[in-house]
Amino acid sequence: MPAHYRAILARETSEDLQAIFDYIAQDSPTNASAMIDRILRSLELLEVFPHRTIVDPPYNVHGQPLRSLPVDSYVVYFWVGDEARTVQVLRVIHGARRRPNRFG
Repeated sequence: MPAHYRAILARETSEDLQAIFDYIAQDSPTNASAMIDRILRSLELLEVFPHRTIVDPPYNVHGQPLRSLPVDSYVVYFWVGDEARTVQVLRVIHGARRRPNRFG
């Protein structure tokens, strides 16, 4: 069984999740909750298999490659800290939006 990593959400990630919920909830609170649940479940999977995702070159954060994981129409950006066995979740952004220029 693979060793687990611990997912750590940046403050911006929490703000992103709240903004996603608020936007979707304008039309459907039920769908908003379901979308947040899908994103959070994907973060739980990163705790088991953090390296199964896409590497976004040429970006590096703290010397580690920036990774992304699509979840429906959203993209989760994160990096893996192998020594500390952590997954640092940096942002969750709608896929139609431009990727931020800076992380962390």
